[in-house]
Amino acid sequence: MPSTEREQLVELQTQLAFQEDLLNTLNQRVAEQDGELRVLRQLLTQLTQESRQLRDAMEERGLAEPSLAAQIEKPPHY
Repeated sequence: MPSTEREQLVELQTQLAFQEDLLNTLNQRVAEQDGELRVLRQLLTQLTQESRQLRDAMEERGLAEPSLAAQIEKPPHY
């Protein structure tokens, strides 16, 4: 093989090695972010539930206005 073809082959192999490394790094980061998203979704669900419970408890004690849904319900005679 002439040296130019050999140099081209080495250059292609080098580029391939860098691309494989980049792909592995990106894959690892995506997996980490997936885990972080799962945790954040779980926390959001818990916070939503706790917020509803707190609002309901405050409404029962008369410390807060009834929820908007309760305010716009039609009276029973409708």
